[in-house]
Amino acid sequence: MNFIIRGKIFGHDLYARCGKRVDVDGINSTLSDGESVLFWEFDDTPYEAVLAALSDIQEEYLLSPITLLMASVNTSWHAVCWTRLPWMKALAIVAQTEGVDPNFVRLAAQREHFTLRMTDKGRGAPKHFGVLDSNWLPNATPNDLETAVTYGAWVKE
Repeated sequence: MNFIIRGKIFGHDLYARCGKRVDVDGINSTLSDGESVLFWEFDDTPYEAVLAALSDIQEEYLLSPITLLMASVNTSWHAVCWTRLPWMKALAIVAQTEGVDPNFVRLAAQREHFTLRMTDKGRGAPKHFGVLDSNWLPNATPNDLETAVTYGAWVKE
């Protein structure tokens, strides 16, 4: 059972959530010097819509190849682009991407980095699905990432 209670009491927000959480491993987008690579998360979104959104943003910002991962089911997606950018520019690009999970963007803005889950939370670990090619070369690699994290992820039941 998984449920959320939201409301207001005396002008204050009330938020309570009950459900199952599991520990998962994730990577953070943080690079040196306040820079970041781009991570995206899409939930309940068909592949064609994700592909179109990422292609549009890649073309607009001349981004390097974008790796697409199926996060758990064929409507749950992660994407990674190894273009090094200042954090606020990276956040702005991801935030304006059509269909990106708004909670993913909100949490990234609060934490000042993106985090992508890399292990199973009950429906399988993210799996490589494909790459959106580009004429632009990446200027960061996975070895440039500064931090990883273990955190509790809510399980959809």
